[in-house]
Amino acid sequence: SNGVFVSENGGLSWQNASTGFEGTPVYEVHQSWRSWEEGNGRPGEIHIGTFGRGIWTSTAYLSTGNGSTNKPNSAENFKTNLKSFPNPSNENTNVTFEIQKSGKATLAVYTITGQLVKTISLENVNSGTNTVSLESSDLPRGTYIVKLVSGKQTDSSKFIKL
Repeated sequence: SNGVFVSENGGLSWQNASTGFEGTPVYEVHQSWRSWEEGNGRPGEIHIGTFGRGIWTSTAYLSTGNGSTNKPNSAENFKTNLKSFPNPSNENTNVTFEIQKSGKATLAVYTITGQLVKTISLENVNSGTNTVSLESSDLPRGTYIVKLVSGKQTDSSKFIKL
C-alpha cells in the first residue's frame, strides 16, 4: 500500500500514520514481538520497509499484546530531543541532543532516499545535553535525515540544506 494505516478498533476505522513518508509504497511491515523478559530492548516496535524512502520505525505502539511494554526508565523512554538548527541552513548546522548515559555516540547523515553521506563518531559524550557542529557546506541542496545512536538510544530528525 501507499503509506501506513492504523486501526485501534479491530478494523472498523483506519487512521493514516504515514507522517514523513506519505504516499510512499510500503513493502514490508514487521513488529518486534519478543518481550523484555526474552531480551528484547524494543518490544512492540514496528519496522516499515518502503520503496525509495528507507526503513522507518515507530514506537507509537510499544506493546506485544500480552501486557508487556517498555520498562519505565529505559533508554527507549528517555527523550533525546534531537534537533538541528538553524533549519533550514545555508552553511553548517548544529545538532543538539540529550543522552541518558555518558559514552560513545554516532551521528549519521542520510539523503532523503536513504543514502549515507556522512558519519560523525563521538567519543566520551557526557550525559545530558550536547551540541555538535555538523559540517554541511559540502552537501548539495536538499533534505537530509540525521540519525543519532548512543547505546540503546536512537533518534532521527530532518534538516534542509539551502
